[in-house]
Amino acid sequence: MSSKYNRTDGRYVEFLFRPIYEVNTAIAYGIGAITTPFMTLGSFQPGVTISFGIAGILAGGSYLYARKATPLIQRQQNQVINEFKRQNLNEEK
Repeated sequence: MSSKYNRTDGRYVEFLFRPIYEVNTAIAYGIGAITTPFMTLGSFQPGVTISFGIAGILAGGSYLYARKATPLIQRQQNQVINEFKRQNLNEEK
């Protein structure tokens, strides 16, 4: 088994601060699902069923990518930021 997916392996590395590209993909699929019927109904000959079928497939893809992105977003939101505290060196203890 590769160390890429085996989290118990010592060589496993996960980059917690990477941009979540799944969100961008989900948004693009969602926009495609919304605009497809409007763009195709005027000039597309087979009709409504094909147009809404394509839109449904795009909506399903958007849902799947959004589900994939949700734990990544929550993981990034749960990270704690360490504060940098300055101590005055001239102060006596």
